[in-house]
Amino acid sequence: MSLYWFTGAISTSFRPYYEYAHQLTRRVRRVEVPTALALFPADLARPPRSWAERTYRLTRCTQMPRGGHFAAHEEPGLLADDITAFFRELRPRPASRRRAREPVRGGGDRSGGRRGGSRLRR
Repeated sequence: MSLYWFTGAISTSFRPYYEYAHQLTRRVRRVEVPTALALFPADLARPPRSWAERTYRLTRCTQMPRGGHFAAHEEPGLLADDITAFFRELRPRPASRRRAREPVRGGGDRSGGRRGGSRLRR
């Protein structure tokens, strides 16, 4: 909130609410991007998980032990750990990385018919 206020851009944070209230934009039907939800016990609103699942592809939902509406300020460690864990879960598994770097099939020397060793698929 302070970032918007101090930079003189507070109105941009209200724009989506204004546009939706005045039918200038359509309601989002479904978001298929993996989404995380962190619920803090002292927040202004604590919607049930099922509400988020109606619209978002919820892949992580964390009930935080403490914190409220300004979670990034109140509990930065909890929030940062949860965000880190969310993105860690999205990383490819080590086995899939190994498959992506297998030598290209070609000559018997696995060099792909070229000198200088094997070529790796990226």
